[in-house]
Amino acid sequence: MKKKVQLSGIGEKLRKYKYPVLVLLLGVALMLLPKSGKTAEPEIKPQPEVPSESMEQRLEGILSQISGAGSVRVMLTTKEGQRTVYQENVDADSDAAEQSQSSRTKTSAVVVSKGSSNQEPVVQQVLPPVYQGAVVVSQGAEDPNVRLAIVQAVSNLTGLGADKITVVKMK
Repeated sequence: MKKKVQLSGIGEKLRKYKYPVLVLLLGVALMLLPKSGKTAEPEIKPQPEVPSESMEQRLEGILSQISGAGSVRVMLTTKEGQRTVYQENVDADSDAAEQSQSSRTKTSAVVVSKGSSNQEPVVQQVLPPVYQGAVVVSQGAEDPNVRLAIVQAVSNLTGLGADKITVVKMK
């Protein structure tokens, strides 16, 4: 008999608070569902390691303008290609326990919606290629002043040290 009384008391309380309990259960169920929105991971996309022909051609055009250089051919090698770095959101959560503290960070890419289902990540910066070396073949390479001017120009444009740039005479 006692059990019946206890069960009927719970039933009355459930009827009285059925909407708040229903909202609470619905909220818990929604929190347990996985997120449906895709978040693009921040990434660095390496480009092909072969430098663009346009950089070599532009260098050839500039270097051929140096007095005494004559006709010039340039070849560049790269250590790393051009990279794109995307903007990130960093969310830091910290839980304080009695004896230890732990923190978690969650990073996600910032995306911009471009229409109904088009999302593009926000570009933070585009890093230029990192050059490994350069070879310059020039008609006027036998003149030390021309050679020095070519080495300085290539060094300033590519960021390479003089020891990574070779200038040779064209046949």
